[in-house]
Amino acid sequence: MQKQMYGKAARLSRAPTPEVVARKLLKLVMVVFLCVVAVMMLLPFVWMVSSSLKEERDVMNIPIEWIPKDPTWDNFREVLSGKYHFLLAYWNSIKVAVLSTTVSVLSAMLAGYAFAKLKFRGSNVLFLLYLAQMMVPSQLTLIPRFVAFSELELTNTHFSIVAPKLISVSAIVS
Repeated sequence: MQKQMYGKAARLSRAPTPEVVARKLLKLVMVVFLCVVAVMMLLPFVWMVSSSLKEERDVMNIPIEWIPKDPTWDNFREVLSGKYHFLLAYWNSIKVAVLSTTVSVLSAMLAGYAFAKLKFRGSNVLFLLYLAQMMVPSQLTLIPRFVAFSELELTNTHFSIVAPKLISVSAIVS
């Protein structure tokens, strides 16, 4: 009489089916492919960090020296010393990004609620106008926006960057 096996012993005694082998092989190929893509994406960043620690004459040497022999922090000192106003530009970028995101989310939240819950005469027409505005490329509105902000003497201000986000359609519809 043959004994029946249960549990782990039963699983270990069976040979994997071709489908299981193919699935595991596909998974392995995908992992290897994704690792190669990840390395390709990280290489420019690693080269940038490596180059920032080199002298200017050593940056373009062939073969590439990934770890500098004599790392120097002079490049960072020069950028952060105030000669290039890097910290001010960084602060302005953060300020504009936070303001644009906040304004866009708030206006999208209010408009989205109005379109979803409030039914008024012309709401469908207004929603269709919003959808039609999405079909206009943003590059097409750059010059008219610049002219309008120039007439209002608002060029070179943060407001001229943040204000268009107040009526941004892409945040409302999606």
